[in-house]
Amino acid sequence: MSGRRFRAALSVAAAAFLIHPAAAPADEMMEGMASFSLDPGTVVFETEQEGYDPQKIPPKVVVVINDGEVPVELELPVSENGYVDLDGLEDIVLEPGGEAEFEITLAEGLGAGDYEDFIIVEDADDAADPQTVNVIFRVEKYITELLSVRFPAGTVEIANGTEKSAAAFGLPAAVELETSRGIREAVVDWNVQGSSYERENEKEQMFTLHAKVILPDDITNSALIDTDYTVQVKALAREPFAADPEDNEVTGIDSKARYTTQTRISFQADGAGMENSSPVPGDTRYCPSGWKVLESRPFDKDSYKASFRISEAGGFTLSVIFAEQKYDGESWKPTGNEDKKEVAFNVMEAVEDEEKTGGASHRSAQGNTGEKIALTADRMNMAEYLILMAAAAGSFILAFFLKRKKDDRKY
Repeated sequence: MSGRRFRAALSVAAAAFLIHPAAAPADEMMEGMASFSLDPGTVVFETEQEGYDPQKIPPKVVVVINDGEVPVELELPVSENGYVDLDGLEDIVLEPGGEAEFEITLAEGLGAGDYEDFIIVEDADDAADPQTVNVIFRVEKYITELLSVRFPAGTVEIANGTEKSAAAFGLPAAVELETSRGIREAVVDWNVQGSSYERENEKEQMFTLHAKVILPDDITNSALIDTDYTVQVKALAREPFAADPEDNEVTGIDSKARYTTQTRISFQADGAGMENSSPVPGDTRYCPSGWKVLESRPFDKDSYKASFRISEAGGFTLSVIFAEQKYDGESWKPTGNEDKKEVAFNVMEAVEDEEKTGGASHRSAQGNTGEKIALTADRMNMAEYLILMAAAAGSFILAFFLKRKKDDRKY
């Protein structure tokens, strides 16, 4: 073979090699190339806030395109990080040139943060390379804005003697808040102990309570809405006390005692309700206003005790008058009603020794009136005092003269 022919043969052989560089496998040459693609390759969701509702967020749609030469059986898409939910492509065979779709939605309950996920789509026969969609989104901390505070209205009324606490006053432990996300509740701190309320005070009281609303951490008060609150509280006066005249009594004098014409008889009148030192309007009491044994006498001011002697033996009756009074908010006023208590007693004639001891007083009483007379303690006390003073002076003078006479005899 000439050199020219040899070179020509090589050229033909080389050309044939370039056209068919290698023999493809028989099955591939028969089936063709398997391939598919995803559109879009990256999905970006808008920024959401905590507490978002996935049902209200429009899903993102991804299209799968068979751009190969043979059918492709697709597996279910898989979320690598689980930040999204997927729907579609269940056991589907995609013919060449065919398309299919699946949807991507955000998973529920994600907190604030930046998120990235990868959606992987694979061929069940591994004939085509797997494809990936990149998903990016952000969840921001939700800002709940305070719009108003619903404080209780009006004056709070409590019964007299109520315990000094918010619960006993019937005050709410929480109040409603109107926020940008609806109605919420907030705890209220009531400064009850700092109020002027006095539990022991039986009269009506009006005082102011201060409260502070404690906002939850996730609620913002950028509008500086007032969260301090004051409420007026009215503590009612206790129910008026009605004194019972049956409780009026006279003590110190005994109807069974053995009194004589020289006995000083003392007694005390105790009116119902007279111990009431903190009256409220409407209270009543019975104030001892006078007494009588043979003649009427008043009690000394602010003293409801008295004493007397009877100058003649016999049976007598002590009568004490109790005048009903009603408190009007400033002072006690008479109502015009009265109650009378009586004690009967007997007086015997004094024995001779008693008469000598108290004779001056006895004769004076009879001489002034000529009849039975009741004397007050004050008059009897002064008479006895003068007698004792006179006796003491006489004893002193007598002793002085006896001593002087004795001294004169020595000389």
